[in-house]
Amino acid sequence: MKTLILIIGLISANANAKSVESRIIRNVQVAAKKYGVPELELFKIAYIESSFGINAKTRLNPNGTYDIGVFQVNSVHWYTTCKDYNIYKMSGNTMCAAKILAIHYKHKKKDSLWAARYHSKTPSLKAKYAKKLKKAGTVFAKKLEVNKSVLITDALK
Repeated sequence: MKTLILIIGLISANANAKSVESRIIRNVQVAAKKYGVPELELFKIAYIESSFGINAKTRLNPNGTYDIGVFQVNSVHWYTTCKDYNIYKMSGNTMCAAKILAIHYKHKKKDSLWAARYHSKTPSLKAKYAKKLKKAGTVFAKKLEVNKSVLITDALK
C-alpha cells in the first residue's frame, strides 16, 4: 500500500490527470500480477522511460527499431515476445513490459542488476540503466519520506 500511495503522488505530480493516473496504476498492477514481477520495478521503468507517459513518444533508434509507449518497448519485441499485445495501447505496452521484465526476473539470484536487463544485456548499458533505476528508487524513497504522515494514517485504517 505504501508503494501505491507513493506512485499515485508521483504520477499525479507529473500527469495531472486522474484517468491517466488510474489507468497506469491499474495496468501495472494487473501486468505485475500476471507475470509475477514487482510492481515497483515496473513503476520505476515507466518513470525512467517516459515520466509515466508524459514523454511517451514513438522514437526511432539508430538501428531502425522504434521505442513505443509509456514503457518505451522496443519494436523488436512486437513480433516475438509481445506478439499478443498492441504495444501502442497503454494496456498492451504495460503487459509487454511486464513480460519482458519477467524474462529477466528469473536471473535475479545470479544477476543483481536483473531489472536493468529490461534496457540492455550489454554490461556497460545495463550498468548505466541500473543507476537510473536506483535513482528512481531514491526519488520514490524521498517522496515516501515526505508522505510519511499520509502513509501512517493510511496504515492505521
